[in-house]
Amino acid sequence: MLLWLAELTVASFLLAYGAEHLSKKYGAKFVGRTLWSVATILPEIAIVIYAAAGGFYGTAIGAGLGSNLLMMTLGLSIMLLIATTRLSKAPLKGVDVATFKLDKIFLLATAVISAVLFIDGFNFIDGFIFAAMFGAYLVMALMEMRAEKKVVKIKQEKEAGNNPGHKVVKIEESLPE
Repeated sequence: MLLWLAELTVASFLLAYGAEHLSKKYGAKFVGRTLWSVATILPEIAIVIYAAAGGFYGTAIGAGLGSNLLMMTLGLSIMLLIATTRLSKAPLKGVDVATFKLDKIFLLATAVISAVLFIDGFNFIDGFIFAAMFGAYLVMALMEMRAEKKVVKIKQEKEAGNNPGHKVVKIEESLPE
């Protein structure tokens, strides 16, 4: 048991270290949406797969819905309580979520579509719908990340005094001897 705990601690550290370095290249929001979300949800996905394969469909649905509800209520409340109090190294008056417009849209769309599909029970077509929604979310997040990187690059060029999209080449002339 202690060996398992040590392995989990080391793996968590390596994941955090890798995510931190990837966030410098791809942006913290994108890495959080993809790498962190997938890595942290894998145990729940394993439970859902195992339960569904064993015919325990109530357990599979309950695990999927329960983990999402837990994160949307308790997870967000803990984050907000820490971020807006002295528990944080740099407390905020409020958390600005304006940059998470894509997430708001997909969260609302997922909730509405899930509720509509949930009325008569789920079937295999619904599985494809949910998978397509996740795929669309990842593609849109990638496109948003690329657009944000482009804006940051243009902003940096402007701050450096360059015209956006134009390269400044230093030309050195050598005098004839």
